[in-house]
Amino acid sequence: MKSKRTTIQFCILVLALTAQLSFISPSTGAQNSNSSTTMMQNDNVGIPHNQACRRRCANSYRRCLRSGKNPNACRKQYRNCLRRCPQ
Repeated sequence: MKSKRTTIQFCILVLALTAQLSFISPSTGAQNSNSSTTMMQNDNVGIPHNQACRRRCANSYRRCLRSGKNPNACRKQYRNCLRRCPQ
């Protein structure tokens, strides 16, 4: 009976340690890898519709200002439009 109890306790201990190590290992691996940092820096380069979206927002902002609305409201609308563009 004692050996069965120690086996169960050992299994629980192994599962607990495995769970703790699974949380630690992805964060340390990402910090040590140079390729992941360069990928994070170059993520924004290849988005084709980013400039088109920004141009659309700028045109909308100019139209808003020409229409005579409050400039603060136009700026808020412009910022919200840019926020929706792909980064």
